[in-house]
Amino acid sequence: MAAESLALAILEELEHQGATEPEDAVDVIALRHTLGALQLDFDTAVAELADLEQVGLVIGKIYLRRNV
Repeated sequence: MAAESLALAILEELEHQGATEPEDAVDVIALRHTLGALQLDFDTAVAELADLEQVGLVIGKIYLRRNV
């Protein structure tokens, strides 16, 4: 999966799961497995999304920081 489409898939899945606040964050590993992404590709996409402040990370969990 291309990095750009994986990043979009991550955002869509977070929205689908209702992970829009730190309290609603979902497990990073479970999310990666749901998307069927390779570890390195997933980590790269999450790092990009975090740099853009579109997602946030809290103790091994991830959430959507703003509506897409």
